[in-house]
Amino acid sequence: MNADQAEIFGTLRGRVKELMTALDLEKMNGSNLKKEFEVLKKKSDQKIIEYKDLEQKYNNLKLAKVLTSETEESHDAKIKVNGIVREIDKCIALLNR
Repeated sequence: MNADQAEIFGTLRGRVKELMTALDLEKMNGSNLKKEFEVLKKKSDQKIIEYKDLEQKYNNLKLAKVLTSETEESHDAKIKVNGIVREIDKCIALLNR
């Protein structure tokens, strides 16, 4: 092997080492990003659950407001709620058989 070939081989070896180091760093970065993604996904799922819970509470408050007001709409709402409660009671009775 002559000097030119040795120099080319040395340069090539150095570049391969740099590439391997860069690959290792990217693997670590990818792993860290996956962990961060999982953490953020869990937080997002929790926020979705909280949102749905708050939305349900809001709907309950709206229903309570309608039920406590003395209008024709509240009377209709009370009738609908009573009907729903009867249906739920029937379902519970069927499940208990």
